[in-house]
Amino acid sequence: MQTAHDRFSFIRHHLPAMLYGAIIVIVSSLPQVDAPELPFVGMDKLLHFVEYAIFAFLVYRSFSNIEKLKSGAMSALISILFLIAFAWGDEYHQKFVAGRSSDVFDTIADIIGALCVIALLSLRSRRQSKTEP
Repeated sequence: MQTAHDRFSFIRHHLPAMLYGAIIVIVSSLPQVDAPELPFVGMDKLLHFVEYAIFAFLVYRSFSNIEKLKSGAMSALISILFLIAFAWGDEYHQKFVAGRSSDVFDTIADIIGALCVIALLSLRSRRQSKTEP
């Protein structure tokens, strides 16, 4: 039987990652009418980087709050594998959306953004575990 604490934990730790992932899929499913003017070359790659950096934080937070994945290394590995698969799948999906295209460099920017955040969170987790008694 699920307790109120379990429901709150789900809402706090897992729901944000799930909602953010759903938003990524929904936005990727919208046909792109006219691409907005971007202030500088590569801005779209920076946006992909930031989008997946945020997603990586939420995904790592979710996985690190699953009892079987409490180890920082395991949470990081599962998060990385999930984010790479999600980024690739999202970009592949865009091949089939009218007005959209698939760009391997978008996927690379997504993965780099995710890896940077996971690396920082893993370092933080290791430092905290070394200082804890």
